[in-house]
Amino acid sequence: WDNDAELLLADLAFGPNRDGSAEPPAERALKMRVCALYNAKLDERSRRKSFIVRRNLLDFRRQQAADRRRSREERDLHAALRPFARYHSADEHAAFVRGLLAEVRLRRRITQLQHYREMGLSTLAQAE
Repeated sequence: WDNDAELLLADLAFGPNRDGSAEPPAERALKMRVCALYNAKLDERSRRKSFIVRRNLLDFRRQQAADRRRSREERDLHAALRPFARYHSADEHAAFVRGLLAEVRLRRRITQLQHYREMGLSTLAQAE
């Protein structure tokens, strides 16, 4: 994440100026702020790395195999919900996705049954 973060510090030097005069406090404060921004980027890198390791997302082949077993609809839903995985645990996220998949299936079934009713069919035996 943010591979260019180190460029912020590449030319940063603390200490007296080239002419030997002391570094102004405002300049020092600005340099310290740049260092704080860099540290924030390092913290974010660390957080993202631990998330990937915790969720075992480095095993790309296992992830691909799981995607192949899913239907196209499930793959699309998993891909759309992937950004939300960081807000809850792996088990909670799996339950969340399962719940949404069940909702999609129920909505599809309701639409199908409503279509049967519009066609004048009142029992499932008539629909088949």
